[in-house]
Amino acid sequence: KIEMFGHPNQQQDSLQPYTGLLKPGQTIEHCIVRLSSAMRPPNDVVKNPVAQAVLRAAGSKLRKARLFPCAAIKCFRGENKDSGNVLFSGCKVGQSETDY
Repeated sequence: KIEMFGHPNQQQDSLQPYTGLLKPGQTIEHCIVRLSSAMRPPNDVVKNPVAQAVLRAAGSKLRKARLFPCAAIKCFRGENKDSGNVLFSGCKVGQSETDY
């Protein structure tokens, strides 16, 4: 279950920035949340010398990356209705920490 809420400093009579599934005050009863890594660590899979050179040129943060955190939420709306889907991605060059 996910409950949507507005910004705490927003006045009730002001225009709400979101409508429909994301409208503040909305409760979505059935959802799935998926936490994953967008890809495998580049140093683990890059074997081609040209690709290794590109990886070195990309910078140390990408070379040291162990996790590319992503979160996805799928909200089911009911019978004969498409689900609502949202994808969140962290730093595009990954992170060296393995903690999500």
